[in-house]
Order: sequence, then structure tokens, then C-alpha cells
Amino acid sequence: MPGGWRAELRELFQNAYRAGARNVTLTQERNVLTFADKTFLDRKVYIAGEVRRPGIVRLKEGMTSLQAIFEAGGPLETANVEAVVLLRPLGENRFGHREINLTRILRNEEPKDVVLSQEDVIFVPRSGIAEVNLWMDQYVRKMIPWAGGGVGVRLETLPVQ
Repeated sequence: MPGGWRAELRELFQNAYRAGARNVTLTQERNVLTFADKTFLDRKVYIAGEVRRPGIVRLKEGMTSLQAIFEAGGPLETANVEAVVLLRPLGENRFGHREINLTRILRNEEPKDVVLSQEDVIFVPRSGIAEVNLWMDQYVRKMIPWAGGGVGVRLETLPVQ
């Protein structure tokens, strides 16, 4: 429609705005207009802690914390999946938090998993035994040569005189 393209374009933008689009770009290449809503392209959550690939995960409609953790490669064997923390932005420098027990969710002992929102942060902490192992490694094995962290030293029992 040669004369109606302005009306079509106006309707396209109005519909996108009603649907929540706020960061729209329109580009033209060889008489083809491309409409891109960066609002939905940039939707993301952050996954940190004991997961295989910590970082940014693209947020999909209806995505839960468990799904996002598996998008990040799943929990490591050192993860405490019973104390996962969800941080949700509430405004300027304010966050709400919630603890999520993924084991109870997988066993259907909790009603349902949390549906994520844009910019949510999920932190998967270390398990208690992983914390102890880290402490042992840092303060015992690497500090005492005969505990396996330093140079090879052979200890022998000396006779008491």
C-alpha cells in the first residue's frame, strides 16, 4: 500500500508499545523495513555460584529458577541446591530475596518453582562439605609441605634420646 504505509507503521508501533516494548529500533535496507524490539531481546537473568557456566542467561517467557540453572549448565557437585538464593531488583539499590530449595521442588514437596523476572540474580552457594574442603585446601594442604601442597618432603620418625 503506497499511501498507507504511514498508518501501518503507526499501528505497528502502537501495538508494540501496548505489549510493553520500550526500546524499539527501525532500520531500512534495500526498501525493507526491519522492526526490532530490543526490550525483549535484552531480557536476561544472572546466574552465579556453583554452576557449570555462571553468567548471563537469556530470559524466556515463564522461565523458572531451575530452568535457568540448567541453562547455565546445571549445578556442580559442590552446590547446595537446598539453599539457592534469588535476588530480585525492587528499585534503586533495593533487592528482595528468597531462598529456594530445588530438591523439594524436584520432589514435588513445594507447590512450584519461582518464575523469574528480568534482571533477577540467582546464586547457587557451596555445600557445607565443599566449604570445608576449600578451607582444608587453602589452610592445610597448601600451607603444610607434607600435606601434599608444597615441595615433596619425606618425614621419618626420629629415635628419642
